[in-house]
Amino acid sequence: MSSTLIHDTARGYPRAVNNLAVQSLLSAYADGKSIVDEASARTAVAEVTAG
Repeated sequence: MSSTLIHDTARGYPRAVNNLAVQSLLSAYADGKSIVDEASARTAVAEVTAG
C-alpha cells in the first residue's frame, strides 16, 4: 500500500510524509493517473531519496 510505503520511508516525520505525498501526486499526474498507486509512491521515494 502506498501510504504505508510513504510513512515507513518518512519514518513518521510529518514534513517528510508531506514531501513524499506531494511528490507521489506529481508522479501520478505526470503518468496521467487519477489516483496515486504504489508505482507512483515508489517513483516518489526513489526521486526523493536519490542523491
